[in-house]
Amino acid sequence: MQRDVRVTTSSVSVRLRVLGLAALSVAVAVALGGVYILGDRESSASLARRDAFEVIAGKADALKVGTLEMRRREKDFLLRKELSYAKAYQVEAEQVSVTLADLQSLPSAAPIAQALTKLSQDLGETRRQFDRVVEMNTTLGLTETEGLEGQLRAAVHAVEKDINAAGLDALTVKMLMMRRHEKDFMMRGGDKYIKSVDERRAEFDALLAQTSLDAATKAKLAAEMDAYQSS
Repeated sequence: MQRDVRVTTSSVSVRLRVLGLAALSVAVAVALGGVYILGDRESSASLARRDAFEVIAGKADALKVGTLEMRRREKDFLLRKELSYAKAYQVEAEQVSVTLADLQSLPSAAPIAQALTKLSQDLGETRRQFDRVVEMNTTLGLTETEGLEGQLRAAVHAVEKDINAAGLDALTVKMLMMRRHEKDFMMRGGDKYIKSVDERRAEFDALLAQTSLDAATKAKLAAEMDAYQSS
């Protein structure tokens, strides 16, 4: 009887140990599975963040290249005064604007949203200022025969031609002095050179009045001088 009890107890003990080991194995497997799943999720998240950062870096590089191209086109225009460079500038600027908008739309770029907004505003202001520069240069004249420079050149030639035809050396001297002040203004700026032109003009008028030219010729020279001084 006692032997049967011992055998039964021993059997139960073995089964409990087997069941315990099985349960432990299951628990370990579940734990390992959980660790694997968590690790896989973390790895996937890390890869996703890496991919997002790579996209941002690519867009940033494109912005850098695009803005450098804008600067190059800007300098080309200022040096050569050709509208083709102004158009090329706008093409580059538009591409930069599109790239910047793409970057702003990325969820991963949310931490730098404020900086991107400021950059977009600065880009818009830069484009507006360049448009003004192009407009001003066009008004002044992209070549010596265009714009205000062209008007100035034509007016000067008309005055010089009529003065030379009349053989009035004193008027020629005053005209040359005005042209010197004109060049000084173009090279250095400053209202004092404009004032000097006005002073030489008054002296020119006084000399013109003393000449023996007929009234029609005097009026023509005065009108041509008005056109030159205005330009």
